[in-house]
Amino acid sequence: FLMPAVSSDYMDLSHSVLQMAKESVRNGMMKDWDRLSLVRLCRQIVYVFIKMHEKGILMGDVNPNNIMIDVSEADRPGIIVVDCDSMQFGGYPCPVGMKAYTSPEIYKRQNTDNPHYGEFLREESDELYAVASLLFHILMLNGSPYEGKGMESIDDAIRNYNFSYRVNNSDIAQNVSGKDTPDGSYRMVWNNTYYKLKDLFAQVFTGKGSAPLPEWFDALKEYSREILNGNWTREVIPNSYWDTPDHKFNTDITCEWCGAASNMPNDRYERFK
Repeated sequence: FLMPAVSSDYMDLSHSVLQMAKESVRNGMMKDWDRLSLVRLCRQIVYVFIKMHEKGILMGDVNPNNIMIDVSEADRPGIIVVDCDSMQFGGYPCPVGMKAYTSPEIYKRQNTDNPHYGEFLREESDELYAVASLLFHILMLNGSPYEGKGMESIDDAIRNYNFSYRVNNSDIAQNVSGKDTPDGSYRMVWNNTYYKLKDLFAQVFTGKGSAPLPEWFDALKEYSREILNGNWTREVIPNSYWDTPDHKFNTDITCEWCGAASNMPNDRYERFK
């Protein structure tokens, strides 16, 4: 069996989308990509996993090197899955994996810091965790859900479900203070991420339970529609906090030195004006 050759327009996620935190990449090979492109890509990825799971197949080794995208199609990015020979099917386990996409529950079940992936079968919940991690890395420009200010090692944070980002959902927020949310672009990108996606991420990364693939698919579909309607930004790295059209939460400001437009939470603006 000879597999078809992949077009040179395709690149793996690690060397394309996950490099978009770099200005040179945003202005170079990914110049046509915006927030909507990333959301549509995520939706495509979720759809592929839905179809695989319907056939009883788990990718197992979910990671950005195994998914290639057509970087020339920012509006409707096509994807190709590679390294399919290691996928889990029937009683045959996937023998490989990456720590960043390994569910904390695997560490617990195997009672080890270094799982031997080929010696056990992954559960669907393990794959759902890995998919959530991949979606987070794409939308957050390769930021980790467990990397924050003053946090422990990434490995420990993953195993302990120490999620770094603030959420407003009352059922989840009690476990997430937001004090460790990274400053700078990651904080701004997270603030401008659709609230339903933030709730799903927090549900997974605080250990409250898996988020089914159809829920991700529907939330991403809504996010796309909200971006097209102008309710959420298309910027890859926004300069301003998300707000309602009537500026319910923030006050617009302009830098006196560089002239850049941004905004500031209303209560903070009142303190500093």
